[in-house]
Amino acid sequence: AFEWCSALPSIVIPASVNDMTVIFFGCTNLNSIEVDPANNTYTSVDGVLFTGDMSCLITYPAGKAGSSYSIPASVQRIREYAFSQCNNLQQIEVPNGASYIEGHAFYYCSSLSSITIPESVTYVGGSAFAGCTSLTSITIPEGIGQNPPNFSSPAPAPAAAPIASPDSAPDSLVFEQIQAVTNMLNIQVLHQLLAKTKYQAITAKLLLFSLS
Repeated sequence: AFEWCSALPSIVIPASVNDMTVIFFGCTNLNSIEVDPANNTYTSVDGVLFTGDMSCLITYPAGKAGSSYSIPASVQRIREYAFSQCNNLQQIEVPNGASYIEGHAFYYCSSLSSITIPESVTYVGGSAFAGCTSLTSITIPEGIGQNPPNFSSPAPAPAAAPIASPDSAPDSLVFEQIQAVTNMLNIQVLHQLLAKTKYQAITAKLLLFSLS
């Protein structure tokens, strides 16, 4: 509805609105999203849009000032394009309790330099960090589960979706997963993944594809 409204500085969501998807993509000067207190579906805190129960972060305004942001502890899911083009942000803290990071969640956050994915996260969607050209550090705990988080696309319905083993999955599936990770991470970050035993097989294959 408001895609590419690049001059839009703020907006108020009325009480009558109960269904929104990706509606603020390209609103690069948007610094505040407010919600009518009578709205039972959505809410906003410090200009950031959430579902009413604060379990899902929908949109962080791309033009919002500040170089760092700590996602509230109640958030379990980070919506697709939630932090798209938030070029002011350099650091984002994901709470231990979040479980799903949808595809393109941090799309083209060009100033984002580091992020930590907590042990509670079981799924990371495809191209979640595509365009994050300043990203040099991404921390993925060893105890994230029995398998690395799924970097394929699209995001599934809420359910466990571990990445397929490179030795048992069809070559086409492995290639898709490798391609998704290649889009998401830079070489410096890949070397960090190589140091983690659980990630060595898929990362080694990724490097072979990216350097060939």
